[in-house]
Amino acid sequence: MSNELTTMLVGQHFSPPATVILKCLRNGTTVRLEPEPTNPYDAGAIEVKLVAGQIDRQALASYAEDLAGHGSSPDEVDANDDGGIRLGHVASSTGKPFAKAKGRHSGLVGTVELAGVVPCEGRLEWVGEDILIRVNQP
Repeated sequence: MSNELTTMLVGQHFSPPATVILKCLRNGTTVRLEPEPTNPYDAGAIEVKLVAGQIDRQALASYAEDLAGHGSSPDEVDANDDGGIRLGHVASSTGKPFAKAKGRHSGLVGTVELAGVVPCEGRLEWVGEDILIRVNQP
């Protein structure tokens, strides 16, 4: 049995410029999962933040126009690359995106199953249309 949990990143479109930054990342990029009890929509929310130093600067520069469309710039993203760039959230165990993705990815877990594991780090993995997060259990 593996000591690894797999969850899914959602809500990146609510955290501009996350959709653009995600284009600049690779499989294996390290992210930080942190509880967000003050989230007004879900007290069990788990925020996903980029760990500092993970952004490919050349790729980021090539998306300058896209970043501008989200009210940002490569320099602004670079200035915030201290571990505080929010990429989105872990999929809620009771949400529709989680229910749909569970059919595509066996063993997928959501916020309820990760509650006892966070805060922790994970690794991003693009699988088809989904961005998964692999987390080692303590």
